[in-house]
Amino acid sequence: MHPYDPEAELKRQQDEELARLVREGVRPDGFKDRMVLAKDKLVGNVPMGVDASNKTMRKAIGGGYEFLALVKYGFFGAMAVLLGALFLWAGFASGFSYQSAGLGAILLAVGVWMLKLAGQAWRNVRTISKA
Repeated sequence: MHPYDPEAELKRQQDEELARLVREGVRPDGFKDRMVLAKDKLVGNVPMGVDASNKTMRKAIGGGYEFLALVKYGFFGAMAVLLGALFLWAGFASGFSYQSAGLGAILLAVGVWMLKLAGQAWRNVRTISKA
């Protein structure tokens, strides 16, 4: 393993920034700052609840939101991977079926993508709980 892994360093910096936001919170000054914060929350750059009044509320809101994302993406991702594998097997088992194999490949790709999002949500839950 290399002593410097740029991807691991980027993830560590993101985790530190998330922990800092949960510890310190964000206080938008004016309307423009509130709109920027709302946009950042909407696209997922900032966790929900960072503008709450105290650290306990920020941890509860942010952690709860990330936990629900973990459950949502983890469950549906696992189901998509299982169904994708089943459809791929059915597409290749008895003769070749383009529809079954194609649907299986799409479901498998979507499932892997959702499991990757679930992994990110799990990392965020761990970071928020340690903050």
